[in-house]
Amino acid sequence: MDKYKRLINNSIVYAIGNFGSKIITFLMLPFYTHMLTREEFGQVDIIITTITLLVPIFTVNIVQALIRFVLDNTKSTSTVVSNSLFFILIGAALVFALSPLFSMVGFISDYSLIFFLLFIAKSFHGLVKELARSLNKSKIYMFSDYMYMISFVVFNIIFLYIFEFDVQGYLLSLLLALIIDSIFIALKIKFYSFISVKSLDFNLTKEMFMYSLPLIPTAVMWWIMTIFDRYMLTYFIDLSANGLYAVANKFSIIISTFYIVFLKAWQISAIEEYKTDSKDEYYTNIFNVLFFSCFLLGSIYVTFNKLLFATFVSDEFFDAWLYAPILVASVIFSSFASFIGTNYVAAKKTKGALVTSIYSAIVNVLLNFVMIPIIGIYGAALSTLISFLILFIIRYFDTKDLVEIQFKYKFEMIIVLFLFSFQIIINYFIQDQSIWYINLVFLSLVILVCFRHIFSMSGRKLVFNR
Repeated sequence: MDKYKRLINNSIVYAIGNFGSKIITFLMLPFYTHMLTREEFGQVDIIITTITLLVPIFTVNIVQALIRFVLDNTKSTSTVVSNSLFFILIGAALVFALSPLFSMVGFISDYSLIFFLLFIAKSFHGLVKELARSLNKSKIYMFSDYMYMISFVVFNIIFLYIFEFDVQGYLLSLLLALIIDSIFIALKIKFYSFISVKSLDFNLTKEMFMYSLPLIPTAVMWWIMTIFDRYMLTYFIDLSANGLYAVANKFSIIISTFYIVFLKAWQISAIEEYKTDSKDEYYTNIFNVLFFSCFLLGSIYVTFNKLLFATFVSDEFFDAWLYAPILVASVIFSSFASFIGTNYVAAKKTKGALVTSIYSAIVNVLLNFVMIPIIGIYGAALSTLISFLILFIIRYFDTKDLVEIQFKYKFEMIIVLFLFSFQIIINYFIQDQSIWYINLVFLSLVILVCFRHIFSMSGRKLVFNR
């Protein structure tokens, strides 16, 4: 199959699963913001955030190695999977050993058991899910998103609405949803058939470890840029501020879901096409489409930002609309930085991903310490935006010797960037009815420029058919 068509087909399959599940998440926001207070939502968010940090650290981010080594076909899938599961089990044992220390942390102390169980469930869920993707079981991958989200919603209704378990109910719903979805995927891909003690290969274990090792601090650095501000908000202000910020972040899902869907397909295509002579042209074409698509979606979101908040959140969380446009912009640049970052993975030069992430993480931490005490939640949002912009710029120049990605429409890209930036800024100064008309004018201009280039590229058979 043509490489462009394969990328599009894979993206469509992942989109069906991801968009459906994210829409359900979005529709549940009124429920969550009515059932949980700002402080409770902030506590849920920071607990899940901490687990998200610990999984790649204690499992040495092994799922990334699993994808790369399964696609390489140099070792049997059984050998790669068995070695990956070995890392997961070691990670679980380490977290269990450190459980007394975790239970001393204030926001974890009342939920230490479920915290440990969530770590195990999230680690194994990531393993089976990424294995399904590596095996090109995209339909199973798609249906699992629905399985997970439907389970999560049902358990939330039971534990939050019926039993009124607040934070514990949310975490228990998450745990059970992860377990059910993991079992579903494992049975469908016959996960048990890949597991064998005899398949353990300690030479491969070492190779996978060395591949994943630079990705651990890279994951930590990425965590700092996306999540560290939650801890800073809790420290400098309170859990209530983090709850407001967490809800604002939920709305950036609109853009991040689009990119995550694309990334699931792109990672495989990027690895497969890296060794071809036409990789520069291929990567360039895809990036240019991504650029215009992200800013188009961002402009659409900003236009309807306040309406979305008025519709989907309770009055207690409505002020979060102020921070969402900045976070949407940060998601756009994090998507660009992530896209460039796949060059490191494809070239097996993951050290570059680490070094560039460190630079950006340092900027993020410094800006959080300086800006949050002065301008509060705005400081957290702006710190995230600036750090991802810097990461994108650094990675673009750092990977030029790996892949030469060109900005094919520089003038139009600058125009779109200016229109989108001005649209965000003007929303803070004009808050009467006239802002609707102003937003629609900006959106119309962005649509005109973006659609013209997206379709002109497809018309020249650069994207949909080569």
